[in-house]
Amino acid sequence: MFEKNTVVAHRKAVLSLDLESTHVEDFKDLSNVIANVVVIYDPYTEESWKFVREEALGCPQTHSLEKDLKPLLEKWFLQGRRLGGQNILGFDFPVLMGDSSLGLEKVLQSFIDTRAYIDTAQYIKNKLGFRVSLKYMANSTLRDDKTMDGADAPQEWLDGNHQKVIDYCEHDTLLWSKLYTFGVLHSNILLGGAKIPVDW
Repeated sequence: MFEKNTVVAHRKAVLSLDLESTHVEDFKDLSNVIANVVVIYDPYTEESWKFVREEALGCPQTHSLEKDLKPLLEKWFLQGRRLGGQNILGFDFPVLMGDSSLGLEKVLQSFIDTRAYIDTAQYIKNKLGFRVSLKYMANSTLRDDKTMDGADAPQEWLDGNHQKVIDYCEHDTLLWSKLYTFGVLHSNILLGGAKIPVDW
């Protein structure tokens, strides 16, 4: 069993999840979309976990997407961890759950069923009535920016620029984690200079 202080620390430290996928033709139909890379950043240990397809396993500090992601997600769920990200309910979770080769449907459904997730895109849309991008939130709140346009990532992967895509995905998880932490510490984020109260 885990010590009480460890459990509390784990619950405060939300795991930041992001993925880069194959090309998306229609965001309303993700049935043919698969993840090329998944990065999970753990602010508790300050460690990034990089899960990739077989063709990119030669990149430094990578793990197999097909073999290594599921057991870690199961472990984190049992530890009482939460997953966080931008639009994870609308994109990342459906893509991962729709890929039968990964076997993630049950464990991700467990995170959903127990509300062990934070989706900042959904949160802000519910609060303001419209979507706000991670790029805009991070730029306004943190004066930080994304390192690449996500729409370019599928082609970069096909071109063999695996490390560039992995680095971009990792940066997004760090960006999200900083934004989430800012919201926790200040009870607001900034959008175009306006303070938006948050309680996530």
